Amino acid sequence: MKVNGNKRAFKDTNAESPQFIDIYRQSPIAIELYDKDEQLLDVNQACLDLFGIESVGECYNLFTDPKLPEQVILDVLAGKTVRFEFTHDFEALKNNELHKTIRKNTIHLEYFINASFNLNKEITGYIVYITEIPERRQSENNMQDSKELLESFIKHSPIYAFVKEVTPTQSRVLIASENYQEMIGIPGSRMVGKTMFELFPAEHAAKFTADDWAVVSEDKVFKEDEDLNDRNYTSIKFPIKQGVKKYLAGYTIDITERKQAEEALHKSEEKYRRIVESTTSGMHFYHLENNDRLIFMGANPSADSIIGISHELLYGKTIEEAFPKLATTGLPAMYKSIARGECGSQEFEIEYNDGLVFGFFNVQVFQTEKDNITVYFTNISERKKSELLLEKQSKELHDINAEKDKFFSIIAHDLKNPFNAIIGFSELMLKNFYDLDDETLLKGLKTIQSASNHAYELLENLLE
Repeated sequence: MKVNGNKRAFKDTNAESPQFIDIYRQSPIAIELYDKDEQLLDVNQACLDLFGIESVGECYNLFTDPKLPEQVILDVLAGKTVRFEFTHDFEALKNNELHKTIRKNTIHLEYFINASFNLNKEITGYIVYITEIPERRQSENNMQDSKELLESFIKHSPIYAFVKEVTPTQSRVLIASENYQEMIGIPGSRMVGKTMFELFPAEHAAKFTADDWAVVSEDKVFKEDEDLNDRNYTSIKFPIKQGVKKYLAGYTIDITERKQAEEALHKSEEKYRRIVESTTSGMHFYHLENNDRLIFMGANPSADSIIGISHELLYGKTIEEAFPKLATTGLPAMYKSIARGECGSQEFEIEYNDGLVFGFFNVQVFQTEKDNITVYFTNISERKKSELLLEKQSKELHDINAEKDKFFSIIAHDLKNPFNAIIGFSELMLKNFYDLDDETLLKGLKTIQSASNHAYELLENLLE
């Protein structure tokens, strides 16, 4: 709140103390006077100069500043002597029309507030002493804040963090994170001031101390993996020099789970490596470069046996260079599309012959990771030969069956004629038996006999 003028003249209320008035007016320390209701009464010249104003009417009331800590107000109203630091932002005050001043930027101030009392020990007002904190003092404050922030950071660090003071014979903890409780059973706050020999078994302590001295004396960064209490850790230490004292900072990370995962991954990779190397099918590996060249990167042992060429002769070549006959087909383009992930895995059969590599192959192509494919193949030449032989035999069997059917058709026709004569004459003779003369009957019987003999001869020929 702005003060339009003195509500009560300081000189009127202190007319009996002219010396005090002179001290107040001429004091190099900025002074503000408030009544018991926290209304600004007067300021001295040092205060006007400090805030860059010409009269008390241009001042603003400290007690109305929303940034003033509530506890400060409560302590002042309780009659306590209060000291606190406050940042005065002139630009913000001018922008909010709280303060007319010629000063700019921000200053850091130290305030002392004393209450004044009457004979009945009742508060009659407040005297505020204001001094600007020098840059050095502010730097010291900032350094203290930074130190406290660093200590807080290390104390609550999610990884094991520490700072030590190191000599050739001992390494003593200055700061350590609380989570060391999990590693060695002692929180960081209880490690402070202790040497390595007070915290670890002698064997480990001697090593840690020697390592720490090597870091600070040789001015180098140290990194090491170590095991402690069946856990795996990696530590990084680095030197910090401050005057003649040598300090060491660092952190330790529990890598037990990572080591276990790496071991499991290694076992898995070893298992699949053995599978790849022992499989009887061939495997070629390709990588698609940025210039759209599909490069041969390697093969398993069976691949060399199947195609009869060492994969070392193909390494680094494009697929067209490694297998020239594929250049005239759509296979290289398909392989590249699979490598880019534009289509899924493919399976097909191919006949290949470039003079060095020949035969029928069953091929499966699939992406292993982006821009990388595996071509999995088996030689099916023998199977193809069997299929071709089977196809040939099937055709021959079909032809034989056709000949058989034709033969049976002829035989059936040849058998049908004599049986027609036998059946026809026997039916005629039976039907007209009593009306036929002996000569006609004899003729019919001879026809039947001739037809029967002919049919019998045909059957004899079939049996033979």
